[in-house]
Amino acid sequence: MSSKPAVASSLARIVIFLLIAAAFLYLMYWLWQRQPRLNKEISQAKKNDQVQSNTEEKNSTFDPKEGTVLEDAQIKLKGEVGANSYVAVYSNDYRQLTRSNDKGTFETGIELSDGLNIFEVSEYSQELKKVGNKTIMYYLLSAKGKLAIDTVYAGNAKNIFDNLLTIGTQDGEKKARASKPTVIVAPSDEEESKKEATASVLSGVRIGDYVIALGKKDKEGLLSAERIEILRENKPKANTRILATIIAGDIKSNLFRGKDEANKVLEFSIAKTTEVVINSQKGKNEDIKKDRKAIIFFEGGDKNIVLKIFLI
Repeated sequence: MSSKPAVASSLARIVIFLLIAAAFLYLMYWLWQRQPRLNKEISQAKKNDQVQSNTEEKNSTFDPKEGTVLEDAQIKLKGEVGANSYVAVYSNDYRQLTRSNDKGTFETGIELSDGLNIFEVSEYSQELKKVGNKTIMYYLLSAKGKLAIDTVYAGNAKNIFDNLLTIGTQDGEKKARASKPTVIVAPSDEEESKKEATASVLSGVRIGDYVIALGKKDKEGLLSAERIEILRENKPKANTRILATIIAGDIKSNLFRGKDEANKVLEFSIAKTTEVVINSQKGKNEDIKKDRKAIIFFEGGDKNIVLKIFLI
């Protein structure tokens, strides 16, 4: 009678052992099936990152390439847009209008100020329809010399991890790595001045700060920062607006009207400092007449004060 329970117990142990063995083999098979796929996904992700980096390099249609650190204030900006387009290049201090040729290339001279220079490049068709807009920036560092600096990243600080800074630029997020030799130019702050010397090199940077990182970037776009400037007040802000329009009526009492992209009528005012350009020559206020095409640079606000107007 006692042999039957013993046999049953042995069979139970064998069944349990087989179940455990089967589960172990299935787990190993499952892991084996996933491993090549995981490696493939990682490899593909790295490949995609490299392709994106290379694409950004190839898609640069400006010379000098946007984000370049330059030593000469006077430069010739060259670019590619549509054929026979109007091209407006402007900043808070500079406004110019040129045209592309039959091949879609254009060239215009611009003068840089010390430090960060941010320009808008707007393209318009011959019918004054806006085709596109691109923000480009350069950094003028006249004393660059032999410093290992060729690139500038500028924008709001998005993330800080140890010595790695993520910057939200007009072309997406960029990364800059700081090190002990990195020069940090921060606003004077009593609390920050009391920080220990052992603090992280990026301890003075706050999320949301406007940062300007200068250095040399590698093939993946990672910037080895030589210098990082921090702005909390007086952050770069575009004060100049642009409108391509047809004048709605002759100028009267230094006022005239035009329609914006939403077909809304805007009234503009002429100031003593307003520049009028007609056929690449200096014009007069009286040249602003009804039904004339115009590209207007102005200060937004109640009065829409015209800074410069190109009559076409």
